[in-house]
Amino acid sequence: MSMFVLAFFDACKGGEDGEDGETGTANVIYSDWIQLTGNWRDSTIRSDNYYVRHFNASDLTQEIIDSGVVMCYVKMGTWISPLPVTDLVSDTYGMVTFADLLEPGKIIITALFSNSSTTASCLNTSAYFYRYIIIPGGMPATKSTIDYTSISYEDLCHKLGVPK
Repeated sequence: MSMFVLAFFDACKGGEDGEDGETGTANVIYSDWIQLTGNWRDSTIRSDNYYVRHFNASDLTQEIIDSGVVMCYVKMGTWISPLPVTDLVSDTYGMVTFADLLEPGKIIITALFSNSSTTASCLNTSAYFYRYIIIPGGMPATKSTIDYTSISYEDLCHKLGVPK
């Protein structure tokens, strides 16, 4: 897996009266699209049977978890959605809900199926790909007022200069 670090500065956006704009976010970090096949593990979370898989995110620190923004996405074909998301896998497998759990150094992807007899094997052959975008927090006085979680994937990539 390759990971990219992008320095993004947006300090030149001025308001209508010509005042300085908001300070941008530096050091945006994003991953390639990652396919997680094989080795999905059974796990019980709050009495539900999940399948879990993780991938390393070495730049994800506790400080970023506490004060930054971490966006995780799933892609199938041209469809891209932020996590958590529920999708119909098939009539046989039913619905699956994908979510993410953040820990320093890794991102855990969880899959919960509506059909309790579904096994992780359908995840091993799926066309699902995953990606994360990390936006480290800034100083409280300069922290962005943008709610990155409400921006579409395409708009976020455009705003931060992240290749889609």
